[in-house]
Amino acid sequence: MTIQGIWEIFSTKMLIEGAVMTLKLTALSEALSIVFGFFLALMKTGKNKFLSKIIDVYIWLFRGLPLILVLIFVYNVFPQWGIKLTVFQSAVFSLVLNETAYMVEIMRSGLTSVDAGQKRAAKVLGLSNVQVLYYIVLPQAIRVLIPPIGNNLIGMLKTSSMASVISCGDLMRRANQIAASNFRYAETLIAAGIYYLFFSAVLAWVLRMVENHFDIQVARNKRRKKEEENEISNHSCKEYK
Repeated sequence: MTIQGIWEIFSTKMLIEGAVMTLKLTALSEALSIVFGFFLALMKTGKNKFLSKIIDVYIWLFRGLPLILVLIFVYNVFPQWGIKLTVFQSAVFSLVLNETAYMVEIMRSGLTSVDAGQKRAAKVLGLSNVQVLYYIVLPQAIRVLIPPIGNNLIGMLKTSSMASVISCGDLMRRANQIAASNFRYAETLIAAGIYYLFFSAVLAWVLRMVENHFDIQVARNKRRKKEEENEISNHSCKEYK
């Protein structure tokens, strides 16, 4: 096992295609999970108790089922029911079903973190439910939601490797195919691991930047530091004159 051998496998077209497929799976599955999780959370926190109970059953079901079972079920059983999905569609559908069950609770915690008094005050001022959500709830909830959603996104990157069990051409599937053909398991798995680590590091950095952007305290510190620098600069100019 050499660094050159790892680089040869790392730069192969097959592994690069697998890495691109992993990014597609992660991005699409997480985006859909956020959208569905948000709307299901709104329904869960609404006044319709029956609908809330149905959502509770859905959360219980897909939190309890292993993802690999869902993947195999969707890929093998759905065609028997006349529902024909491609491998990629089956993988995305299964990942979204699984991830949304967790995303609902994350969204619910963010939406309910806003003080109810602010919502009542906004309603008294004549704002509609949609306006209250858009102008009052979401701007405050987003700061609470970014960290857990970010953690789930990085988790989704790694969880997407489970799609390899249904022959989806993701990074893990490609790595297994390469290793099976050249028997260089160590170099191949290390190369795949480097891709996962690199993607995780980039995502973590981007999420940190986004979190800091929405963090009020960080924004205040930056503004205070800038004001101090301006004050020092003005004072220096006065002394020079």
